[in-house]
Amino acid sequence: MGKTASISHVRIAKSQCPICLETHSHNVPVLIHKELKDIKEDETWCAPSLCKEHDEMSKDYLGIVIISNDAPKEPNAVIKEEQANRTGKYVMMRRDAANELFDEDLSKLEFIFGDLELLNVLKALTPTKH
Repeated sequence: MGKTASISHVRIAKSQCPICLETHSHNVPVLIHKELKDIKEDETWCAPSLCKEHDEMSKDYLGIVIISNDAPKEPNAVIKEEQANRTGKYVMMRRDAANELFDEDLSKLEFIFGDLELLNVLKALTPTKH
């Protein structure tokens, strides 16, 4: 029996969900080295993109990724993803409710960053069952 041919010059890219940080291969490209050379596993990362679960939810829900309170306090402050000090918590909020709560057009965004203070506000607005 001969060896099977290596297809390491063809790989499926990997991405990371910006909401839950799951590593995934949902809606990512297939990579083919143009000179048919090996593609190393650590060279398969592409830009962050939503995992399957959050991609399916994104039409009706906005992800709110909770970051630490050392975030800028100015309204509409832009925080780059690599600078965000994540807490590991996130909330999926219905887009119609987000439009009522925030004074911004968030329709084109998949997620936003919010601090712990926002998380507490959202908890206070959520009815609890007894």
